[in-house]
Amino acid sequence: MKMLPEPDLNEMTPPDDFELMGADEDLLEGETVGANQTTTRRTTDLVRLYLQEIGRVQLLRRDEEVSEAQYVQRYMQ
Repeated sequence: MKMLPEPDLNEMTPPDDFELMGADEDLLEGETVGANQTTTRRTTDLVRLYLQEIGRVQLLRRDEEVSEAQYVQRYMQ
């Protein structure tokens, strides 16, 4: 079996039209690390940015999740 070479992630660049839809500009410019500590480097780790963004959304309670799942099932039939 022929194996593909491992990509060099340091050389990868996003396309020119790459945008982070709905991302906070504050997170792109830097993030608060501690109470009085802030980084000023630009965040390029998209997984980290995604996890920070979803951490701001309140999760559904069990009954809400069941209700949403039943709604989807009804309308997929």
